[in-house]
Amino acid sequence: MQFSLRKEIPDHPAMAAHPAAAGLLQAATLKYPLMVSLRCCAEPDCDCLDVEFTLREVDSTGQLRPMGPAARAWIDPETGQLRSDGEPGAAQRMLLHEAANAIPADTLLLFATNNLVGKQAKRRLATAAIPVQKLRDKTIVSWLDLATGGRSLHSGGSALCGSVRHEGRTWWFDLLYCANPDCDCDKFHVEGYEMRQPTEGDDTAVLAQSFMVDGSLARDGLTVGWRSDNCDADVVEVVRAWLAEEPDQRAMIAQQSREVKAIGERSLQQAEALQAATGRRHATSRNQACPCGSGKKYKRCCLQKAGKKRTERA
Repeated sequence: MQFSLRKEIPDHPAMAAHPAAAGLLQAATLKYPLMVSLRCCAEPDCDCLDVEFTLREVDSTGQLRPMGPAARAWIDPETGQLRSDGEPGAAQRMLLHEAANAIPADTLLLFATNNLVGKQAKRRLATAAIPVQKLRDKTIVSWLDLATGGRSLHSGGSALCGSVRHEGRTWWFDLLYCANPDCDCDKFHVEGYEMRQPTEGDDTAVLAQSFMVDGSLARDGLTVGWRSDNCDADVVEVVRAWLAEEPDQRAMIAQQSREVKAIGERSLQQAEALQAATGRRHATSRNQACPCGSGKKYKRCCLQKAGKKRTERA
């Protein structure tokens, strides 16, 4: 995330020399601009939105000026309240307040919120489990469902992996993967949803059409999985436009695929440990396929037979 805090210095060499920098600030009292670096709270169990920002003076070549002014403080993006480890001097306080007022509030809040969502997702992924029957059936799983507790677009929620504006139309995306650890496929599946405003001036987005495109981590090709009857778009080109918009998209997809497989492996190990401890097979839900292999739902097959036997004995 980079932004220029003053329009007259957007191409300053410091932005290329320090890619982690958030932006530059030309303070009224200084000859050289200040480089602004942002860092969110890294404590994994902390849900605060505080952002630490550091100010360092840079020269015309983009190098840090070791003897120049510097300041550091934490800011609450919701209230704008500042706090620092020590008591800053008057000059430092002035610089900190000028930087806090110059950083776009919505940009700062989005930066902090994304960090918090990422930490919450990591905590959920560390304890997430996938039903064993889904693994055996090689049912594809939404990474977002595991990371958000079932709030993905695929499950009817609002959490999405990304969006793109393509040829005047807005598309939202969810990503799904095979979670079976014994399956060596390298496929990923992109569900796309075109979102439209029903009337002019109405900000409520409604689903207009949907599709799925299948891809491979080993190859660049994309194929159409399915599309809704009214889907009239070149869905492969829509997905290509989205993937091209984010250079690191394929690396993210590969990472999510590995995480889903790891959760699948952990779920199987937990089920096997439970079976070994209790001497029973992992419980099958009423609507899952019957373990006997009949192809019927469990409630219409062995569960129903077991109920009849109990009734007869009674």
